[in-house]
Amino acid sequence: MDTKIGDVRVALEVGTEGLSKIAGEVSRREAAVNRDDDTMIEVLEEVEKRNRELGRELGKEKKEREERRDESERMARLLSEYRLEIIRSKDAEERALHDLARERDTVDALRKRLDLAVEALRDAERSRLDHPTTASHPPSAPASQDPSLPNPQPPLPHPSMSPPRQSSAPPTPSLSADEEMFTRLLQASNDKLLSDLREEVEKKLESVVVGETRVIEGATPKVR
Repeated sequence: MDTKIGDVRVALEVGTEGLSKIAGEVSRREAAVNRDDDTMIEVLEEVEKRNRELGRELGKEKKEREERRDESERMARLLSEYRLEIIRSKDAEERALHDLARERDTVDALRKRLDLAVEALRDAERSRLDHPTTASHPPSAPASQDPSLPNPQPPLPHPSMSPPRQSSAPPTPSLSADEEMFTRLLQASNDKLLSDLREEVEKKLESVVVGETRVIEGATPKVR
């Protein structure tokens, strides 16, 4: 009986020792598992942190890529606008040059007209001074008559009984007061006409130069 009890005690001690060993091993394994869990948690936290950083970097790169795309589209639109502006500028420049050439032709024509008018006025003045009576009072044309009637004969001069006057120099035509006033008025009118023509030509030239300069400056493309 005592032997059986001793064997049971020994068996219990052995079992208790085995259980203690098993409990210790379980504790060691549990501690190892806990350490592994802590390590995994740290690794996961690091991975999550890295993912957040990568997400921010990806978002930043995505934003920069969108900005570059928007900038490229804007530059493409500006390039198209610049091309259209260059085409319009060339057309405007050609029109301006054409208008300038036309205005120059107009100015040349005005100058020619002015020269002709001045020359005509000078010729008229010289002719009037050379023949004042004829220029002021031209002879009237004879009235028409019946062709069956004879032509009237001019009256014969009657000889004068008084002796002819002796003069040392041929008589010079003198201007009357009316003719002198008419001469002054005509000269003043000619001067006024010449002054008006010169002023018109100068204004025309100035307007042409200013207008065409503005057109050419407006046709030049502006760099934005």
